[in-house]
Amino acid sequence: MVMLTTFTEAAIQNKAASAGANAYYSKEVSPAELARRILRLTQNPEDSSFTPPPVPSLTPREREVLDLLARGLTAREMGDILGLKPDTVRDYLKRLYGKLDAGNRIEALEQARRLGFLDSP
Repeated sequence: MVMLTTFTEAAIQNKAASAGANAYYSKEVSPAELARRILRLTQNPEDSSFTPPPVPSLTPREREVLDLLARGLTAREMGDILGLKPDTVRDYLKRLYGKLDAGNRIEALEQARRLGFLDSP
């Protein structure tokens, strides 16, 4: 099975692999390149081109910060709950943004939901 989609999120790619996808291609691939890839896959089914991006691993503390972020708390409020200084919470937030490839809180929460770290609202 070949998955052709516009979605590039790791969680979706992992679901496709679990469903039996042998290959996962972006719709941005040219028709000629897509045909070459599918032909190569049909000639050698073991040569799967399915390489989903890795899901980042979060530390227990990063998961705590993420859960508090999802509740809409400020860095100061998170710090009060976790017994950390607000600057330390901001450091955790920066690490989370990096691991989730997000530029801000909203993107981080959206990506965390896509990857399965948080339930949908």
